Amino acid sequence: MSLGERPIFLYHQIGDYPPAQMEYGVTPASFRAHLDFMTEAGFEVVELEAMLRLLYGKFPRLERVTIYGGPLDIQEKTPDELVRLRKAGLTMVYFGLESGSDEVLRRVKKGAKADTMKETGRKAKEAGRTRSPKCILGPGGTE
Repeated sequence: MSLGERPIFLYHQIGDYPPAQMEYGVTPASFRAHLDFMTEAGFEVVELEAMLRLLYGKFPRLERVTIYGGPLDIQEKTPDELVRLRKAGLTMVYFGLESGSDEVLRRVKKGAKADTMKETGRKAKEAGRTRSPKCILGPGGTE
């Protein structure tokens, strides 16, 4: 694998998402179908850890690599996986916290509760990762 030979489609992995996420069409089967399509279209499919090694090897002055990861994506990773990705050079994870209110999170169909959001931040911190939670102002309405 090297940069420039073929377009690259990057992924880490997908597990069994909870039913709340299934309504968005994100299932292991649909994800594998996307991987098959990208491969047939000529993309090289690369796991995140391998891509990190490639990037840091190709660009020795590279200082950081960041990624967006939904709270449920982070929750499905084991502590060992998160540490391994950190050691491979993934320095920061942005995730959509959106709100600390379970009601607002339900309204925006986040698929997680406030306690899960707190646990996500804690889990990322314990893996040595800088976190950057994103909040949305106003999704709860005027009540």
